[in-house]
Amino acid sequence: MKTAVQAMKAGARDFIEKPFTDIDQLQRQLGVYLKQPDPNRDEDDPWPDLCPILRKIGMICSANSPLLPILRIAMRIADSDIPILILGETGVGKEQVARFVHEASSRQNNPFLAINCAAISDTLLESELFGHEKGSFTGATETRQGLLELANKGTLLLDEVADMPVRLQTVLLRVLEQKEFLRVGGRSPIRSDARILSATNRPVDQLAAEGTFREDLLYRLDGIRLEIPPLRYRKDDILLMMRDFLKRQDFPEDHVSPDVERYLTAYAWPGNVRELNQALRHAMALAGKGPITPEHLPARIRHAVEGCRQDRDGFSWDQDLDQLTKRILQDWLQKKDCTLEELEQTLKQLNREVLFRVVEHLWFKYQKDKSKVCKVLGINERKFRYILYELRPDRGDSL
Repeated sequence: MKTAVQAMKAGARDFIEKPFTDIDQLQRQLGVYLKQPDPNRDEDDPWPDLCPILRKIGMICSANSPLLPILRIAMRIADSDIPILILGETGVGKEQVARFVHEASSRQNNPFLAINCAAISDTLLESELFGHEKGSFTGATETRQGLLELANKGTLLLDEVADMPVRLQTVLLRVLEQKEFLRVGGRSPIRSDARILSATNRPVDQLAAEGTFREDLLYRLDGIRLEIPPLRYRKDDILLMMRDFLKRQDFPEDHVSPDVERYLTAYAWPGNVRELNQALRHAMALAGKGPITPEHLPARIRHAVEGCRQDRDGFSWDQDLDQLTKRILQDWLQKKDCTLEELEQTLKQLNREVLFRVVEHLWFKYQKDKSKVCKVLGINERKFRYILYELRPDRGDSL
């Protein structure tokens, strides 16, 4: 399965699992991809099978978006039982991708439920997930079903799963292995056929190495990783999202200055899609019925774009690296006591993160063309693979 995913990321249209026992199915799949293009097909459709689902859940993806290969993989494995771990920065749309998986699967007519594991307390999270019996604790005046029970035959997303308390991680591991659980205060096991997806914006491999996230649970959740690219690498998607947002607000698209589009595609969007939507609301409120111009955008966006160096495709080096430096150093400063050795390790981490950010930028800039990236960096492909392994051992050469 992981080999198939790598092939899809490299441009393969589909894959067929061995052994080829169903020759009729093989012929049908080949027939689909060998037939002449449909003259009625919209050329702007990134992939005709994806578009109905994208429209249904309101997800935006351009024809050349780096998100497109991820969605193709998601659609292909939607009906399998393999666990999916969705990774990405805050606000990048991890829940939308989970909903896409649900809508692309045979479970689409059953519930899709989601819970943020970082937003509620340990005790309440257990009750929300597994339910409770009447009288099991103070305030439990009636028996209540949990999300695992309510999502039976549907899909349950565990958002920010890396923030789940360790005690509940143990319980969840048992649920995943046996597909049954006990309500809080209950004695009779309850079976659930809910498909469990998980998502996080935290470095889950590092947390597992540090012991704050169970390694065995990570292995159980990490069947296939879907890593959602940040908005700063989805320039075309940004403009499509802007137009879609304005259309839903009945705001004329021609009331937007071309300079606004330049600002939107030049900004690094640390808050991703969530921040973009908020910025558009801000601009619409200030513009009123008049056209939106750059001065209607939030000040942080104007200052970031106007005050930072950019390369030709709008990558904001000063802003992006400044945010990265602040995040790493803030993590270090939050520690009570730090030795010189710990400081040196922090600086090494910063060096690795900056190097990876540059390599990642070139990777998407040259559309994952390894030879072009190596030429720019002045290295051979063997050195390129070595650098990626040293920076991100879990990602290989797929970033």
